[in-house]
Amino acid sequence: MAIKFEKIDHIGIVVPDLDVAVEVYERLTGKPAAHRQTVESDGIEAVMFEVGESRIELLGSTRADSKIANFLAKRGGGLHHVAYGVADVQKSLDHFAAMGLQLLDTCPRRGAAGRMVAFLHPSAAGGVLTEVSSRVTRDQSGSAELTIPRTFRRISRRWPVPRPGPAAVRSSSTDSAAASFRQRNRFARFALIRIRFHRSMTRSDWGASRF
Repeated sequence: MAIKFEKIDHIGIVVPDLDVAVEVYERLTGKPAAHRQTVESDGIEAVMFEVGESRIELLGSTRADSKIANFLAKRGGGLHHVAYGVADVQKSLDHFAAMGLQLLDTCPRRGAAGRMVAFLHPSAAGGVLTEVSSRVTRDQSGSAELTIPRTFRRISRRWPVPRPGPAAVRSSSTDSAAASFRQRNRFARFALIRIRFHRSMTRSDWGASRF
C-alpha cells in the first residue's frame, strides 16, 4: 500500500532572535502564536503559528552548543525542515526504508505540540531535511495512547514476559501482583535501552535531536 502525505504539517524556520521573529510573524499572520515550548535537553525553543491547516514553526537556540546554534553558525537563519502529516509514522518509515531512502530515525518519537515525529535524511528529498508527523491518538478515557515502535514489539516477541508458574498462582494476590509488576518493569527498562541504543546508531548531526 502506498504511503501518502496527508498535508504539510509545518515548516521549520531557524531564526537568530526568536522574540523579534515572533513579532514579525504576528504581523504577517495577524494572530498571536498558538504554542511556545522550550526543550532544555536539545537547547531549543519553538514557537508555532497556525496558518490554515498547517503551521509555521520558529526555532531559536537557548545555548551555544545546540543543533540550532550550529545551523545558525553555518547557514544563518532560514528554512530548516519541512514536516508532512501522515496517518502512521512507523508505516511511513518502513515504506521509505523499503524504497532505499536514508532515514535519521527508524522509529517515531515524541515531538513538539503532542505529536509523534521522525526524520528522513536530507538526501531523501533533494537536500531538504524532511519530517513525518502524526497526532497522538486518544482513547475514550482521554488518555494518550502512543504508537509502540516496531522495534519494541520485536523485542517483546523475542523475550516475552514469563507467565507465572504454579507457585506464583498459589501465592497471595498481593505478592503475585508485585512480582508481575517488577518483572514487567525490568523488561520495559531493558527494551527501552535497546531502542535508545538502536536510535543512537542511526542518527547523524542532522537527526541527533528533535530539531
